[in-house]
Amino acid sequence: LARGKVVDGLELARRAAELEPTRSGRSRLALSVALGVAGDRQGALIEALGALAAERRRNGASGRGDEACRRVVSRIVDAEAHPLSPPGARDL
Repeated sequence: LARGKVVDGLELARRAAELEPTRSGRSRLALSVALGVAGDRQGALIEALGALAAERRRNGASGRGDEACRRVVSRIVDAEAHPLSPPGARDL
């Protein structure tokens, strides 16, 4: 994703999420970021919220994963509030 290979990065994130049987917060968060960079903000938000739920089930609301998920959700929501921003401009 960082090299501008959005399609490759998105496919890699999707495969990683599918391979992980429990769909942990980490894999869902990675997929969320990839979807956000690809411009699918709705999909990114769904995955980020799923990541947040997974992290809270696993570690409660006080872990670093919870904080990372909340930060991504916040950025996605902020990007929705500014629809003229190009996808990925807010460094999801």
